[in-house]
Amino acid sequence: PYLIKHGTSEARAEVTSVQYRFDVNTISRLDADELGLNDIGRVHLRTSRPLAFDAYSRNRATGAFILIDPIENSTFAAGMILDRRTTDEGAEADEARSSNVRRRESSVAADERAARLGHSAATVWLTGLPRSGKTTLAYALERRLFDHGLAVRVLDGDNLRMGLSENLGFAALERSENVRRAAHVARLFGGAGVVTIVALVSPYEVDRREAAEIVGDDQFLEVHLSAPVEACEARDEEGLYERARSGEIPRFTGVTAPYEAPDDPDLVLPTHELSVDDCVEQLVALVRERVSRSTS
Repeated sequence: PYLIKHGTSEARAEVTSVQYRFDVNTISRLDADELGLNDIGRVHLRTSRPLAFDAYSRNRATGAFILIDPIENSTFAAGMILDRRTTDEGAEADEARSSNVRRRESSVAADERAARLGHSAATVWLTGLPRSGKTTLAYALERRLFDHGLAVRVLDGDNLRMGLSENLGFAALERSENVRRAAHVARLFGGAGVVTIVALVSPYEVDRREAAEIVGDDQFLEVHLSAPVEACEARDEEGLYERARSGEIPRFTGVTAPYEAPDDPDLVLPTHELSVDDCVEQLVALVRERVSRSTS
């Protein structure tokens, strides 16, 4: 998985196939499964979200991109866009669907829902390494907010993968899609005035930024559970970290896959130092400040 930078836009990207490699001496096309250092070739890319582009032949500024190594944060490759593959039947079907649908707006305004419920909507996005305490805090916070009279619901990562995202794996693009789906569900809950608590590893910064855009920055609260990998592994009763280190579980965040900590979250909770009750108190204060400010 890479990060693609195209103009001012960023997204996750995956090379789905290498079509061929150029022989720079003869300008001929050679069969290839991969491209090495200084090689030039043609590849197909799949990105985690749509990018607005032109073919390089029409516009060099919007037809060029670079691929960035997300671990080293260094430029990995540069490319020129030929065009979107139009022979992909699935892409054509997507275009046909998108041209026949449009967003519908509710006849009930957000302030009417807030007046009925006594609070406005918010999404609390808990991100952190596996076993950093996301699920534990999510359900403890749900209980506390519900007891205080708020309409609240948890979106837990495991539950999502047993239903809405059961067809997704753990490759970078599939993780991005899982985050995107969770964000859209949170948006729907927010439209009903609900406080939504999302407990999701969501390891990539670009995915969390996209989630904030989907939900709405005015409702999105990013909370980083900052327990280090050593603390998370120490409380891992299921042995997931050990299995990941042995190679039994591929692409495990914190071991064989990266985790990008938030740069400027709304709240940082060192769950290896604080009790569950202390964390919940800080979360309740954060939520109450947001929902009361929105209704004032």
